[in-house]
Amino acid sequence: NTNTNTNTNTNTQTLDRFGLPPPTIDDVFPPLSSDVSRVPMHSKRCPHDFDKDEVANAMKNHLGVDLDVFDDRGYSIHVERNDDDDDDDKNAKDEIQKWKLNLLHKDPPVFTVENFFTPRECERYKSLALEEEDRFAFGDGNEKKRDSAVKITSPTFAASSISKRTSTTWFCRYEMVPTLLAKVQRLLGDSGG
Repeated sequence: NTNTNTNTNTNTQTLDRFGLPPPTIDDVFPPLSSDVSRVPMHSKRCPHDFDKDEVANAMKNHLGVDLDVFDDRGYSIHVERNDDDDDDDKNAKDEIQKWKLNLLHKDPPVFTVENFFTPRECERYKSLALEEEDRFAFGDGNEKKRDSAVKITSPTFAASSISKRTSTTWFCRYEMVPTLLAKVQRLLGDSGG
């Protein structure tokens, strides 16, 4: 008994619900042309080492970070107290937090800012989305409130278009995120417009 797989080549193309070909990975993430500069950090260098001149050079043709906010080691000059209300941990409440700027990739410039939010601020912003999700899950979300977050679900693709996943983003109105806006303004300074 021989098992034979026959591959019938049909000329029918899969179409999405709008009658269009489904997007490919190149549609979503088009390949960069050869004229786009790509300069990684030196592999022997620790990503947490900080060189203010190197950061300034990486940012020279891009929207910049206000480097006057940071000292020569990449720590913010301003300090923030941990605003956690947990009375059980008195030391955590008195802990001083500083931002830490890290340059991960030179061109295009990619940065991280450690400690940008305090733990309490992180929880506050996560709760904006979770409260909205709960409101709809429990049936009292028939009409949108002006001060509610907006959930956007969009497809994303892995390196091979065989693997797909869905990404969810929450958009919040400016009046809902005053701490974020104040911190971004401090981080970008005059370059933030």
